[in-house]
Amino acid sequence: GIVGPDAICEGDTLTLRATDGFDTYDWTDSSGTILSANHDRELTLPTLIPGTHRYLLAVTDSAGCSGVAGPHVVMVHPLPTLPVLTCHGDTVIAEHPSAISYQWYLGSSMVVGESREIIVPTRDGVYSVLIADAHGCRVQSPAYVFAREASATVQLPFLTAVPGERVRIPLSLTASKNLVQGGARDFTALIRFD
Repeated sequence: GIVGPDAICEGDTLTLRATDGFDTYDWTDSSGTILSANHDRELTLPTLIPGTHRYLLAVTDSAGCSGVAGPHVVMVHPLPTLPVLTCHGDTVIAEHPSAISYQWYLGSSMVVGESREIIVPTRDGVYSVLIADAHGCRVQSPAYVFAREASATVQLPFLTAVPGERVRIPLSLTASKNLVQGGARDFTALIRFD
C-alpha cells in the first residue's frame, strides 16, 4: 500500500512511501505520467499546485509477480492570502477573513503570549504576524513598522527685550507623549522673530 498524507499546503513537499517487500516500485500520477524512474520505495515531490492529486504505485517482487496500489489521493490546499496589518492608536490589527490562529513577531523573534488578531506593542519596531487557516496552511504578513507618535508641548515665558539685545529664553516642557518610547533623548528649539 501507499503511506502518506491525505492533505498538504501549497509549497509543502509531498513524500509518499510504499510498504516494503518488493524489488521495484514504479510511481505514476493519474494521467499515467511516470514520476520515479529509479524504482525507489519512496516518492518525494516538491511544490505542487493547489487541487486534488492522485498517485498510483506498480510493484514487482523477486518472483516477477506484480500489483498496483492506489490511487492515493492528496488534496493540496492553497496558501491563505496575506493578512493586512493596520494601526488604530496604539493597537496593530491583523485583518484576515479565514485566519483561525495568529502568532506575532517583533523582527525575527516570536512575541510570547501574543496569539490574537491584535497586538498592543510594548515597544517600537518591525512587527509581522504568522496566520494559519482551518487547513493548517500558514503565511506571514509583510513587515509593519510600528512607531508611537511622539509629541511635546513647550511653554515660553513672557519676556521683554529691545532690538539687538541678546536674550536667553528658557523653555518648559509642559506635556509629552511617548518621547522615551519614540527614542527622544533631547530637543532643540529654534525661535525666530521677524
